[in-house]
Amino acid sequence: MFDTIQMSVPFELNHDDEIVINDDFYIRFNPLWNRLMINVSIPKLLYGNNIQEVTEQDIDRFFNIIDSKIDELFKTKVEREQWQVYRLDFCKNFKMDNQKQVTQYINSLSKIKLPRKQTITYGQETASFKNKSQTVNFYDKLAEMKKNKAGNDLLEQSKGILRFEIQCRKDTLKQYENKRKAVDLLTQEMFEQVMSEQLEMINIKLEQVTFDDELNPALFDIFSYSKLERIYAFSHFLDMFGETYLKTIYEKSYHNRQRDLKEYHKKLEQKRNNKLVI
Repeated sequence: MFDTIQMSVPFELNHDDEIVINDDFYIRFNPLWNRLMINVSIPKLLYGNNIQEVTEQDIDRFFNIIDSKIDELFKTKVEREQWQVYRLDFCKNFKMDNQKQVTQYINSLSKIKLPRKQTITYGQETASFKNKSQTVNFYDKLAEMKKNKAGNDLLEQSKGILRFEIQCRKDTLKQYENKRKAVDLLTQEMFEQVMSEQLEMINIKLEQVTFDDELNPALFDIFSYSKLERIYAFSHFLDMFGETYLKTIYEKSYHNRQRDLKEYHKKLEQKRNNKLVI
């Protein structure tokens, strides 16, 4: 639901120097601004990792931890309504059937273009779409956890996960909530609105990525490579020589080839219609 959040609040403290605390999360007080800033991964704070997805019920617990920490450090209280967000990451774990399917999705996503965003890919592990105010990421969660040298339990949990994240900064957040109040942004309704808008556009783009014109890794998830070779050859011969001539060449096996070709087109269409939904 949510991951990293950067937020700040007006704060009075009789201290002339900047204070930085990097404990469970990053806390910074700047006396020139008289603001207290917090930067934290919400799921890591609550669960110790960001594989576990945050629910709406967790948000109150998150604020309770923030309240307790500020009281512990500064012996004061901050009203939740005052917190203003500078960055908020919306996220969703899509559980695929296997790791190969994660790679296939990333491969397809790397071919699309989103309006006013630059497409950046990192091998077969990440497809990103960026501009100054927003970054949309799809990545292989298992690959990320391996790079971070996570334990076996977390590695097992991250298998087959295609991670979808939208990093929204100040200008984008203002489009959804003009005052960027944390209490208004950290809601189920806001999560669904932001994610649905992006996924609708992405699914349209994915539908435009055709698998017919080239050999694509997704095809090998439909048929074995040997059967796929036969289907491609038969389809090519059918276009070149026509049905009547091929019946005389293939004789009894002609109908089996036709059946395989129909099954191929049916499963390929199912693959295309496999949309990402929250």
